[in-house]
Amino acid sequence: MSPESRGRKPKSRSSRIERRRAAAREARGLLPDQLLRTMMSNADELLEPDVTVFDAESMVSSLLGSWWGKSLVDADPDEVFGEALIDHAAQQATPAALALLLCLAEVGPDRARVKASHAAEQVRAGGVPVPAWAASLGTVEPDSCFLAEDVTGDGSSLILTFRYADQEPHALVVFIDHNLGDIAKDTWAAIEGSEVVERWRAGAEDDPEMEFSQIEPARARAIAEHALVNTDAAFRPPVSDEFSHYRALTLTRVRLLPYDPEIVAFPDNERVAIESLDDDEQRRALALPPIEPDARAQLEAEDLDPELLDPHDPDHRQVLIERAHPEHAQALEQGQDEVHGSSAGLHLALHQVIAGQIMDGDPSETLDTGRRLLASGYDAHNLQHALMFALSEPMRKVLVEQREFDVAEYIAALDLLPESWRVAVEKGGTESS
Repeated sequence: MSPESRGRKPKSRSSRIERRRAAAREARGLLPDQLLRTMMSNADELLEPDVTVFDAESMVSSLLGSWWGKSLVDADPDEVFGEALIDHAAQQATPAALALLLCLAEVGPDRARVKASHAAEQVRAGGVPVPAWAASLGTVEPDSCFLAEDVTGDGSSLILTFRYADQEPHALVVFIDHNLGDIAKDTWAAIEGSEVVERWRAGAEDDPEMEFSQIEPARARAIAEHALVNTDAAFRPPVSDEFSHYRALTLTRVRLLPYDPEIVAFPDNERVAIESLDDDEQRRALALPPIEPDARAQLEAEDLDPELLDPHDPDHRQVLIERAHPEHAQALEQGQDEVHGSSAGLHLALHQVIAGQIMDGDPSETLDTGRRLLASGYDAHNLQHALMFALSEPMRKVLVEQREFDVAEYIAALDLLPESWRVAVEKGGTESS
């Protein structure tokens, strides 16, 4: 059983959950005005007679996931979409709109929560009835925190339980993939919190490769926030289908846990590991994409030790970059150039230019930007792709228009990272694989 699915109770989803997720998936492709109307129509489900406070917060969390991952230049999607949704709901002033505002005041984006609370008070003052479950909003408190760790180091799972006043605990589970830079790859919730904990405890007893222990709430918060930040910073992270649905609820619950700035989530994560290297080794880590075990074994079979290849040597860099991209190299050997809809040759060439700039320190802004992106949560390979995006337009002018390379234009493009790259990725216009 995979770490993501371990501990889940095998049962079919309710029709309400399926409808909510289908609506959220559909909403991801809508324009802002269409998105607002769709969300308001879905808010009617908050008034169904059997809805609990946990259901309501989960539903709104799912709706908020509709715009997770969208990129806007010089704007925060949470503010743009979240605040527009609050304004729209306040104008509607219906029971469903009030229910939505009440939940947004609890699980909405940080800056929108106060605005949603004020809007809800205004709608209530107009005599709009409040749903029965609203009495339990704001009463949730932390219950217990557990960590299940794969002894191979591949992943860890946080199992967190919380409870509303006078109710049994519910559970949130966050799976962290250490092989992908400590990203939160999956998060899900269940109303049967105690059952979820016991299933994980029993699973650990039967699995010698899993360690299960109760941890301090402050460490649980550090781990969860670290992983969620990494996911948000990653380029198209391979998250589960449920991640966007429960992301807002997870963030809200995690922030109920005590905060201790001295606690480090995983001291040996990639960012800390790279930042602890000396200057030359740090440059190598930032300049060269990782080589997968199969490609590394092939190099060793050819009596080539990757660690002994000199990243300052352009020929050695070419070998290391090509072995990190076997699909691209194979395509070129077969006389083909297209891989995943983009040029394999151009992709490898851009990697080589970026690697050379980082290793040679010319221009110094390339290395400085790489370090800035690393500090903000990007892993080494993704920050290389961001740097390649900044390089692509100045290089196009050199190759296509026969101009001299414009260093000032390139440095200006570096300054716009990562926002410019994420917007381009959203539109599907980058070298990214």
